[in-house]
Amino acid sequence: MVPMRGRVLSSHIYFAWGQFIINPLKSQSSSEDIILISGHISSNLAYKKFNYKNKVQNIDKFKICIFDSSYSREIYFTKAMMLEFYSTLINLATQDDNIHLILKYKGPNENPDNLKELIPSINKLKARNQYTIIDWKTSTFEASRLSDITISLGVNSAGIESALTGKRSIHFDLSLMKNGYPTLYKNLSSSIFINKALLVQSLKNYKNNPSSVPNFGDHNSALKSIDPFQDGKSHIRIGKYFEWFLKNRENGSSMKISMINAAENYSKEFGRENVITNDI
Repeated sequence: MVPMRGRVLSSHIYFAWGQFIINPLKSQSSSEDIILISGHISSNLAYKKFNYKNKVQNIDKFKICIFDSSYSREIYFTKAMMLEFYSTLINLATQDDNIHLILKYKGPNENPDNLKELIPSINKLKARNQYTIIDWKTSTFEASRLSDITISLGVNSAGIESALTGKRSIHFDLSLMKNGYPTLYKNLSSSIFINKALLVQSLKNYKNNPSSVPNFGDHNSALKSIDPFQDGKSHIRIGKYFEWFLKNRENGSSMKISMINAAENYSKEFGRENVITNDI
């Protein structure tokens, strides 16, 4: 999946996780010739049993896994948003010593320990054994399994991936991405939050009595839109398309005809609803 907000794409073939990414594509100035729904490319990890060596799994607290994002003044997540995102959750944990935060940051440039404004609060949580930061190279799927619930900044791929593992997943949407993901907003009204106070109260309610907020973080109603296959075999479908395409090329067909014929084979094998073609 390529995050769509602010992106302009153009390609001959575009492989999408599921229908939920198609609407953002259509709203952009993109010009894909053929869009193929193939499922999440790494969803096999959603069902993998990991051999954990991280001590956090043995911590007997309510564990919240946090997924951040890249940030800059030039993009839709700013440093101010990142500080608000982290501060909201750090303050929550500071007020409740039965909460443990697991930080899985996006990359080396996003390490929250680099945000000097947060250091005093982070050090306080570390001293109380309420804060664990894990290697950014750890897969989202593996990190999700360590927690009771996950929270991501905006509607980002990490939050969606954690939902594919079966975890409750919350999106703290500080950048107001509703127009980019209308399908998710429609189906996940109990999982996407804009209001900070409402998010914090809902987290407290869920921690103390999960049944009091039954749909909190539940993505079941949207999983078919996110990945209609959910079988960990996206790579096979993508490979089959290129196998058909290359056979056509080897037989002398033009690139255009080869693309069209391969797409027709894809629709027969994996469902016509998973092939979207434009005028090519």
